[in-house]
Amino acid sequence: MIFLESAKNLFLLILGCSFIPLAVAWVTFARVSMARIEKAMKRDGLDRPCPWDGVGGRVVWYACAIGLPIGPWNPVNDPLVDVPLLRQYARPVDRKLGLAFVVAAGTFLAIGIFGIFVFDFS
Repeated sequence: MIFLESAKNLFLLILGCSFIPLAVAWVTFARVSMARIEKAMKRDGLDRPCPWDGVGGRVVWYACAIGLPIGPWNPVNDPLVDVPLLRQYARPVDRKLGLAFVVAAGTFLAIGIFGIFVFDFS
């Protein structure tokens, strides 16, 4: 295959392949977990725990709040999202989907950053 003749092209193929699980995890978490949590909160008369949504950025905050344990990567007093409130409404499947999203996003970012330094995309 002509596309795989250079290491740079192979890297781009791997990066593209790592984007697929990220996209699937993003959409699945947003449609299954986030939508259900926000619907349940609205039913209980509560506002959305994250008022800001910059082009789907709310998904990242929800996934971190639900999927990661409380600690330096997921502080209880996060200024953008009410972590304890979200965790109260999350089911075990939401925690698994949130963790899957965080892992997929971290993998994609690690591969991308590695490639930027190795292949000098400028």
